[in-house]
Formats: sequence, C-alpha cells, structure tokens
Amino acid sequence: MDFSKARILCLGDVMLDRFAYCDTERISPEAPVPVLLLKETRCMLGGAGNVARNIAALGGQAVLLGLLGRDAPGDEVRQLVRDTRGLIDANVASATRPTICKTRYMAGHQQLLRVDEERVHELDADEAAALIAAVERALPDVDAVILSDYAKSALHPEVVERAIGRARELGIPSYVDPKTDDFSRYRGATCITPNQKELGQAARLPVASDSDVIFAASKVMREAEAARKRRFRDKRRQAGWQDQLIWLSPEGQAALAALRQPGETLDACINRALITASETVVTRTRPVTSPPQAWTSPVPSPPPLETHEPRHQAQRGTSPVPSPVPK
Repeated sequence: MDFSKARILCLGDVMLDRFAYCDTERISPEAPVPVLLLKETRCMLGGAGNVARNIAALGGQAVLLGLLGRDAPGDEVRQLVRDTRGLIDANVASATRPTICKTRYMAGHQQLLRVDEERVHELDADEAAALIAAVERALPDVDAVILSDYAKSALHPEVVERAIGRARELGIPSYVDPKTDDFSRYRGATCITPNQKELGQAARLPVASDSDVIFAASKVMREAEAARKRRFRDKRRQAGWQDQLIWLSPEGQAALAALRQPGETLDACINRALITASETVVTRTRPVTSPPQAWTSPVPSPPPLETHEPRHQAQRGTSPVPSPVPK
C-alpha cells in the first residue's frame, strides 16, 4: 500500500519525553541513592506526539494538535515537529499550564527514575475555544483523526464532542485511544481501541474469555455508538475481524511488546489501513482466520518506536522519516 497521500489529525495530550543517559559508580554519602553522572540528554515527542511521529515514520503526514506551554519544553516540542519530515504543527499555546515533560534517568539499560512536569486541571474557556478552533481549521484537510487521550486535560469533553461530531459531518473516520472508563464520552467515534483491562473497566464486566470480550465490547460499542473496537488478546492464532471487533495475533502481540508505546502504534496502523484500503473493512464479514492485510514491523528509534504503511486523496506525499539516532 502507498500511504504517502494520507494526512491524519493527531489530537490529544502532547508531551516531551526526555532521556538522561548517566553513568553511576557509587552510592551517595548523603543518602542511600546512586550518584548519577549525566553524559547525554535526548528528547523525542511523546503522548499524541508519538502517535504523530509513528504516522510520519510510516510514510503518512500527521497534523499534531494539543496544548503546549509557553516555555522551553514547548519550544523543544515545536522544534522536534519542524525537524521531523511529515509532521505539521497545529499545537495551541497555553498561558496557564506548562508543557507536559517526562524525564527518565537511565544508567546503562536500566531506568532509575522518572520525573514528571505537568499541571493537570480542567481547560479554561480560552484553552477550550483555541483547541476547538484549531480542530475546525484542521479537519477539512485530513483523511482521519486520532484522539490520543492520556487524561492530561487536552481532550476535554467539549473538545472531544466537537472533534468527533465535525468529523462525522465531513465523513472523516475518527479513532480513539481511550483513558477514561466512560466510553460514552467518545460517542460517535469510528473505532475505539482499549486494551483488555480498559475494556473490562469500561464495560464493568469480566473479559477473561473470547466470549466475555465480545459481549463486553458489544456493550460499550452500543453505549458509545462506535463502529468498531480493537482489543488485545494473545490466544488468537490470527489477526482478523469478527462482528466488528479487531483481533490481534500472538505474532502481532509479540511485535508490539517490543515497542515503547504499542497501543499508539497499533492505532496508527489500524487507522491508516482502514482509510487506505476499503477491502480491509469488509474482511470483518470473513472468518477470523482471514485477517486484514495491514500488519507491520517495528521502526528503530531511541527508546524503541514502531512502523507500518497507508493511501487516500490529494497529493500530499512525503517519504518516510529517518529514524532518530539510537541511544
């Protein structure tokens, strides 16, 4: 498949992921903690930014839309977007909150500590209005929208409702990586992609067996008026569709297990496959042993990232993004 013509709006909680690579040789005399000698710091896009980066790495174009603070981490995020081929910056500046930043301190291959910088509170009226206006500007020029929810405030119910509602009016599919256990918040989305635990929490039902999962997924699909739901299972021998559910093979599960944000990667791939190959949609009427031909292989990156492939209208082509230098 040729995915170079696909443009996807990635809406959600944008983060900066920092990795501080250190040497450690001794314990501090002040407290029983290691003394770290900082050797190198690297940054990459996180949260919804990682989804966008995956799409670009797979050959598509991604419009990244979230909240950034007017601060140094926000400037770093914007620079990373400018430096990444296939990414378009549609982020909104907030005067009341910092850019979400997660710094991981690494010694060898071991993460010793993570420091989070964030301020999670409800959007104020100006932030909500700015996000909604940005969504309205971006949607007419994209082929699909992914809502990447980390419960960090960007996906306020009003923003979600407007994004999904407007996408439906324009005939654009919308895909949600959920955080809340109330999937009715995503009412009208084309596809919702919880993992098995999230599905059980949202349905408030057991999800131990395949029949449990189908029943639970059908329940939340009705409540959210969603067309499809993807779920993780490791017992299936194939990936495929069954009654509008997407099943993932053990092979696919193993490939995703090696990735830094497997859910984000799978969302990007399902999204791009569905908007670029209508035949993958009709495979839901075939047996589970006939999976949609839309699978993937990991893309190298510093901590591991991901990769795959899509198609659509208008010449907006880009070539795949070069992978960042490994750590």
